[in-house]
Amino acid sequence: TPAELRKIADVVQGVMLDVFAAPPGDRYQIITEHPVGHIIAEDTGLGFERTDGVVVIQIVQQGRTTEQKKSAYEQLAKRLETECDVAPTDLIVSVAANAPNGSWMLEPAPGA
Repeated sequence: TPAELRKIADVVQGVMLDVFAAPPGDRYQIITEHPVGHIIAEDTGLGFERTDGVVVIQIVQQGRTTEQKKSAYEQLAKRLETECDVAPTDLIVSVAANAPNGSWMLEPAPGA
């Protein structure tokens, strides 16, 4: 439901604030739903089965340490399970690095 998707997004944002120390207004999220069968996510040899409720989160970040990335995954798994009923086995987190000066956003013109 839209409320469930928003709750997942809010949990992700909370982890970004808590673990990555993102500024409160630094929130850019795209939510895409796929019909059952449109995500093929096997266990990659880890010995468990995923359900049709798999959630894939891609985080683009800059300058976070390996420990912060591990902590982000741990917190996402914990909080999404307790707050959104997403099983850790149904969670896939991809963290990509954005090179310095690799992302640009223009500020509005004065008076705009």
